[in-house]
Amino acid sequence: MAISEEQESWAASRVGGLGGTDVAAILGLNKWRAPIEVWQAKVAPESIPEIDSEILWFGRKLEPLIRERYAMRFGCEVTAPENIGTIFKKSRRWQDQTLVVGREPWMLGAADGWISSVNCGLEVKNVGFKTSDWGPEGADEIPAGYFCQCAWYNQVHDSHGWNVAPLFSGNRLSQYRVPRDGQLEKDMYEAARAFWFDYCVPKIEPPVDQTESYGRYLARKFSLSAGAIINNPSPELLQWADEMKRADRDEDEAIERKRLANNKLRDLVGNAQKAITPMGTIGWVRPEKKDVTDWFAVGKEVGPLHPEIIEKHTGPMQREAYLRAWWKK
Repeated sequence: MAISEEQESWAASRVGGLGGTDVAAILGLNKWRAPIEVWQAKVAPESIPEIDSEILWFGRKLEPLIRERYAMRFGCEVTAPENIGTIFKKSRRWQDQTLVVGREPWMLGAADGWISSVNCGLEVKNVGFKTSDWGPEGADEIPAGYFCQCAWYNQVHDSHGWNVAPLFSGNRLSQYRVPRDGQLEKDMYEAARAFWFDYCVPKIEPPVDQTESYGRYLARKFSLSAGAIINNPSPELLQWADEMKRADRDEDEAIERKRLANNKLRDLVGNAQKAITPMGTIGWVRPEKKDVTDWFAVGKEVGPLHPEIIEKHTGPMQREAYLRAWWKK
């Protein structure tokens, strides 16, 4: 059975280790996950549900087809994920998924395929369209998160390299290559090992960072008030309060500068469609006219609703705590 990136992380959490997508997140290279989310999954894996969605469903269905076409196009035999355990005896199972174990038991990886003839792994990607993150075919220019993931698999599987097979726009298969890089692998290993043993094993929160994910984690953690008031703030609290106040001021000034620049550009572009500059393209987005229903007016025409109907559709609204500052002038 094919295993998605999200499922790999889910399975690794329950087996007890870090997978390639986890390491990419720890290094800040995973666009969809932050280090605090990896930590939460490791310290309380039972609280993280197995992820499933239409994107993952289609990814699982398409992966065997992409792997089959890859083998045909490049003339090689590719071992499917469910059979990789016969090649790598040092592997661990979780339900119907196989994770290969690296030189230490917490180092895990789930390949989308294995090419024994060249001792090389295969990573399959179902990509909506080719962005600027992807270089020319055959190169190692791929999105940073994917590169990190494959570099991690290189050392976990002790491969000669890792091939990446993205299917762009559902009809164009390409191939990229992530070679072995000793220094990169050493740096990744040290960062991942520190995260695992400094935070995950002792269940100590990683340092607060700038991600929205960490903010949501803290909002949930402190959603209930203890009623206390801090009258003698610590030097550290005062330091970060000053930092936030200055950031708020800088943000206000930046908004004003951006609004002025935007208005100037509206005037200069005028009735043209766009202007092409060395910095990029600037142009109007002129939405087409379409009918819009005024549901407030419709409600007034319908008249008052029966109390039982209102009660049926009334319930508590889940609201997340947030931090606000009231600055002195």
